[in-house]
Amino acid sequence: EAGAAAGAGDDAALPVPEMADRLVAEALAALSEQEAVLERRHVLRAALERAERQSPVRCGYTEIAAAVERAVAAERLVRLGESERGPVYATPSAIELEQRLLRAALSRQRERAFFTPSRIAMAAAAPGLSAEQAAAVRHALGPDGVVVIEGRPGAGKSFAQGPVARAARASGYKVHAIAPT
Repeated sequence: EAGAAAGAGDDAALPVPEMADRLVAEALAALSEQEAVLERRHVLRAALERAERQSPVRCGYTEIAAAVERAVAAERLVRLGESERGPVYATPSAIELEQRLLRAALSRQRERAFFTPSRIAMAAAAPGLSAEQAAAVRHALGPDGVVVIEGRPGAGKSFAQGPVARAARASGYKVHAIAPT
């Protein structure tokens, strides 16, 4: 409790712009744990919620919005573009992580033949697969060490991974799958 009281006193001594900058930094850290791309409105909301909960210095929308702009100017937040709802950003660490992942994936292109052509053909011919899904299965079972399957919601990406997983298991591989949804 004594540490919390000392911290609160320290916060009270901070000028409003510095407090707003700190709240935005904390919001970015928390949001970045879950998302790679951040909408401006989400950054603002998260920082304002922090201001309501923990800041002895009153920071309102104007101060928080200015702090977001300072974070962009200081390149602690990188504007990626615009969505239908406004600007979207990423942190430099999220961008660096994506770049490292892409470099790792690219370094594993044409790595080796993981599956026999007959195993790939059998998986791509699994019942119920559309032509697009069969192509995705062939791609997933191809020679690249890292593969990304991308498509619109409801396209059957998850369904198409069933034959991929069965082919991998039948070839002696352990299967681990991840998806953001």
